[in-house]
Amino acid sequence: MKRNQIQCMLWFWLLLAASRFAAIFALGQFLNGQHFTDDYRGVLAMVDSPMQILLARSEGGFAFWPPFFPVLVFLIGKPAGVVLSDFYLIRTISVAFELLAWPLVWLCVMRAFAMSTRQVSAFAFAYILAPVAWMSTSVMGQDESVALLFIAGATLLAMNKRWTLAALACGLGAVSAKVYLAIPLAAFVLLPWDSWLGMVKRAAIGLLPIVLVYGFVAVMQLLRVPVETDGTGVAILDFTPIGVHAVSGWVMVYKVFDVSMEHVKYISAAVAFLAAMSVAAWSVMRRDIGVLPPRVLATVTAMLLSVFLVFYHCDPEYYLMVAPFVIAATSGWLRWIVCVGMLSLGYVVNIAYGVSYAKSHGASKAGKSVFVDIYDRLVPIEPDVVHTLALVGLLAANLILLGVLLRRLWSGRFESEETSRDQGDSTPKIGQESPNRGRV
Repeated sequence: MKRNQIQCMLWFWLLLAASRFAAIFALGQFLNGQHFTDDYRGVLAMVDSPMQILLARSEGGFAFWPPFFPVLVFLIGKPAGVVLSDFYLIRTISVAFELLAWPLVWLCVMRAFAMSTRQVSAFAFAYILAPVAWMSTSVMGQDESVALLFIAGATLLAMNKRWTLAALACGLGAVSAKVYLAIPLAAFVLLPWDSWLGMVKRAAIGLLPIVLVYGFVAVMQLLRVPVETDGTGVAILDFTPIGVHAVSGWVMVYKVFDVSMEHVKYISAAVAFLAAMSVAAWSVMRRDIGVLPPRVLATVTAMLLSVFLVFYHCDPEYYLMVAPFVIAATSGWLRWIVCVGMLSLGYVVNIAYGVSYAKSHGASKAGKSVFVDIYDRLVPIEPDVVHTLALVGLLAANLILLGVLLRRLWSGRFESEETSRDQGDSTPKIGQESPNRGRV
């Protein structure tokens, strides 16, 4: 990177850090450090016992999380836990990984899009202000920031034609951050479309960490826990969360039909796989335009969006994994209304569901009761109605972004109108290297 790029990235990194930690402190003061989520116990257990999932030990963590995730949590959580209380610790861990991901995200954006200084600032401010981002990290303390780190790193390698290393990074990310890293792995196997031998090689290298690590964990779990008649005994395979609190299209099915979660699990997995592979095929079919950096980023983003749309288990924070890229790839009203606004509706869905559940089952946590009281005072609409409306809005935003990405992938047009207008001015383009790069 040039000196001005490094300085710009550093200033926005500092602004991102300041805003995130200020939000954590404000939330802690507002709730007096009272927890309102359930995942925090698992995270704290991982800080104390980072090898528990890998060795199939029941020590408070969730066995279905990636085996190496507790190790990453331990590296930040153990030293930070010396000075921070539990409430601040789990959110600091999430923000720390977001800050680690930011330079890689920045490099991806600069590598793919020819943007003026004004456009870079608009992108950075939009991401910092986007509720889908700060809700996932500063408020909820979710682990998707770790996945963002791996996705950005793997995508950056792919942009630089390091396809095999990108596939390996996805495999490592799948066992360390999120199994969803298997989606960009498929993109990096197929996009070069060089030879069957090359594709098989990349697939084998990318799948190797997944097969070895999850195979080892499966053996350890089967040795410790006898196989039961209603499951395999392997946590990742038996994991079937209740999907009613999710933000995918299947929630609308739950509202209308009485369907078995076990059946939906396999049906939605097959549909999600086909959707992601269809996006990859859509991109591969235009081999004549070359594998440009914007095309790589657009393909990965579109594949993940398609999975979030149709897979039964999709939580609001999953959109953090694509948020900076869809924000960078859009401009004007589309950026602010769809990317920053509508993608944040996932948390409105989540809050409405939480309030409805707390009212019917009792708010067992002091933090939850605060949110229920605020909702009752400010929102005159039943939470179930808000839940449905917000879900429809989020699904619409996903479809809009997916349609835009697919259309531009097919046409090969990666320049937005805003970027095209700016090509004629004298403002230096921070990420510009060739006329083929731009917004997707």
